[in-house]
This record gives sequence, structure tokens and C-alpha cells, in this order.
Amino acid sequence: MKNIFLFLFTMTLGFGSYSQSSMEYFLSGREKCNQKNYQAAIVDLTKAIELDTIFGDAYFWRGKSKLNLNDYTGAMADYNRAIAIDTTYAERGSPLGQLQKLPGTAAEREKMLGNDSIYAIAYGNRGNAKNGLKNYQGALADYNKAIEINNSFAKFYGNRGNTKAILKDEQGALEDYNKALELDNKLAYVYVERGILNANQKKYGEAINDYNKALKIDSNYVYAYGNRASANSNLTNYDEAINDYNVSLKIDSEYAGANANRGWIESKQKKYFLAIADYNKAIKLNEKVANYYDNRGWAEANVHSFESAWKDFDKAIEVDSTYSFAYRNRAWIKANMMKDYQGAIRDYDKAIELNSTDGYTYYSKGLAEFKLGQLEAGCNDVSKSHELGYNDPESIIGALCK
Repeated sequence: MKNIFLFLFTMTLGFGSYSQSSMEYFLSGREKCNQKNYQAAIVDLTKAIELDTIFGDAYFWRGKSKLNLNDYTGAMADYNRAIAIDTTYAERGSPLGQLQKLPGTAAEREKMLGNDSIYAIAYGNRGNAKNGLKNYQGALADYNKAIEINNSFAKFYGNRGNTKAILKDEQGALEDYNKALELDNKLAYVYVERGILNANQKKYGEAINDYNKALKIDSNYVYAYGNRASANSNLTNYDEAINDYNVSLKIDSEYAGANANRGWIESKQKKYFLAIADYNKAIKLNEKVANYYDNRGWAEANVHSFESAWKDFDKAIEVDSTYSFAYRNRAWIKANMMKDYQGAIRDYDKAIELNSTDGYTYYSKGLAEFKLGQLEAGCNDVSKSHELGYNDPESIIGALCK
């Protein structure tokens, strides 16, 4: 499982002279944002901006409020404006908000406040907004700019690492996670993200160590439990995994992934009715995940509820027409329960079109072809399944394909 975390930053951008009312609206909006009352914060900050259209801080905090509401387009527009306002002032050498109280030139005043000043955090948060819009290259550019301005802020590296991981730059992501933890070893989310990276590389022991570190920092970190459970599941440490899923669901009863993944383990343990119950809960919480339906269908098939299983495979395909395993599993029902071998072969072909590396699909298609007397085609597909690493339990190659 994968769960990308992007942490927001706070800062003070430049502001000039304000009327009292614009400042009052700003302070009220900022306080509401800090209290996570984001809609109300946006109302107040918008009033502040209406009264002072170059109020950089107001744009920044309104952008932050929108980002927390997943309004990525609105957040990016506000960060664009905040950055443009302060960049314009910097180029003119005009005093930047709180910097005006310090002596010397604008550059000297900025230096006195350290590298955190002006727009580094705005760039960082705009990068978060671009990530939300799946503009990963744009996000990367913003994180790079933020780090250029302030190379000692750990969360810039952590969030850039997340973007690099999405872009499959695993080495770059690892370097950023390590740098973030070097700067701040109390960032639980970075340990979790590094753990996910290790798990994706099948380094499950290292992943579990990272999740353990995250949980030492935050014992209620639900995704640390969930990801540690996933790693233990991959090591077939099912009891430990079930325990972690149980804990995560006590913390967050609406954690659909924990129900679904616990159901997967219960299916592996042949506890199919328990699995079905967990998939029911997961689907109630999130109806838009294809593999929840597919896995429930497979559990139903194992307790001979074939009609329900068929409906679930259909639903999985409806939710995601590119989900290959649902076609493969529906084909199994067609071939083994309905004796509709032609229909099964069509589904196997679709599954192969979507995923040509699954040996079991070729093997199963070969069996359907044998049932139709298509010996050559069946032998070719079974042979292909062997090439992909699927071991033929019935030695069909030896018995039929000579």
C-alpha cells in the first residue's frame, strides 16, 4: 500500500501597510486556518484580500486553507499570487513586510532573518498543490526552488522525496528521505515514506524498522501500522499483520484499506466468511476500489457463491476497466462453473492484453483451449506460462504437448 503524505509549511510573507480592517480579517482568517476551520478562514482571508489586493500573507494563508480542502487549483493560484507579490517587491528592493523593521538593504534584512524568509515555504506548499494536480515535474521544480532558498528545512526534502518516488526515481527519493531525517529525525511521515520505498524494493525487514521508528514518534500513526502490517504480510507473518490491522482500525474505524488487507490475509488463511465481512466493510467505506470487489468475489467463489462472485468481478471491471485480475477471475467462473470456454478465452485474452506478465492467466487460458480441442493453442499458452515462471501443477506439457 501506498500512501503519499505532503506536509504543509507555515511562513510570513511580505506585507506593506494595511488598513486596520484588512489586518483584522487576516488575523482572524489565519487563526481559523490554524484551528482547521478552513472554510471560515477562506471567507475572512478573502475579505482581507478585497481590502488589500497585494496582501501577500493573506494569499499565502488562503492558499494553505484551500490546500487542506484539496482545492489544489485554487491553492496554486493563491501561491502564484503570493510569490509574484513578494518577488516584485524583492526585485524593486522595497521593504518586505516584517523586514522593514530591520536596518540595512532588503538583501541585508533578509539575511538577518535567515534562509527561511520570504517565499521558500510558498514554493514548498505550491509544490504540494501541484502534486495534488499530478503535475509532478512542476512540483519537483518548486521543491527545488524552496531548497535553493532554504536548504535546511527537512520537510522540503521529505516532500520532494515523495515526488521523486512517484516519478520512479527511487534512488533520488531515498537520498531526499535520508537528508530529511538527517536534518530532523522526528519526522514520522518520512520514516513511513522511506519504509514504503523499501517495501516496494522487497526490503521488508528494513521497511518494518522504519515503521517501528515512526511509531516510536507517534504511537497513533495509523498508516505506520497499516504499512507495517503489509510488510509483515509479505513475509507471511500473518498474525503480526492482523494485529497491526486491528490496532489501525481501533485508531481509525474508517480505514478501508485495513479492512480490505485484513480480508486478504483471512482469504489466505481460508477464513473466507471473515474475509467477505471485511471486504463488505471496505466497500461500504470506499466503493471506488476495483480490487475490493475482485477479492471479495474470489472469497465468494471459494464458498461456492458463484453468482455473487460473478457480480463482483463485473463490478470490479465497471469501476476499473483496466483491472486485469477481474477479467481473469471472471474467466475462471465462465470456464469452470458455466462451461463457457469461448467466453472465458475472451476474458483471458483481455486480461493478457492488460497484463502480459501473469503466467497463471496463460495457463488458465490454455486449459480452456484444451476443452475446445484447440491443442496447439493450448500448448503454446501453457508453455508461455512456464516461461513466465508459473509451474504447471498437472504437468500438462508432458501429458498433452509433445
